[in-house]
Amino acid sequence: MNGGSRVGCSEVQVWKERTVGPKVLRAKSARAERIEAILADTRSEADALSAWRTHLKRALRFPFVAKLEGHSGVKPLAGGAFVQVIGLASEAPGDARILAKVMDGQKSISIPLEQLALREDDAEQAQPMSDWRYWRSSFAAR
Repeated sequence: MNGGSRVGCSEVQVWKERTVGPKVLRAKSARAERIEAILADTRSEADALSAWRTHLKRALRFPFVAKLEGHSGVKPLAGGAFVQVIGLASEAPGDARILAKVMDGQKSISIPLEQLALREDDAEQAQPMSDWRYWRSSFAAR
């Protein structure tokens, strides 16, 4: 894209089709409509991450308990560990991830949000997390 400048309408549509997915946009599932609403005013990958961050800050109730999936890369936390998520970490310039702040004893550490799974009894927060993970794994730049 053109750095910080606004892009033309056709470029925005191509970007949205790439990031939301043309099949998803045509199908207009409930998930597609939610994701399209989140990304409505975005023009770039950075805009999309910012929109997701804003949405997740509003939709999630901190603190909450989640299960760490996979290896965190942070010792002593290992896959399968339950952690208390206390918020979202500050954005790091150039980082294409959203990081969650979790408690590790007396200190907080940052872990990619998509590595966290909610407890089964936390249905209210499951939808925004599921939408984020779906978009991240399916359409976000890797």
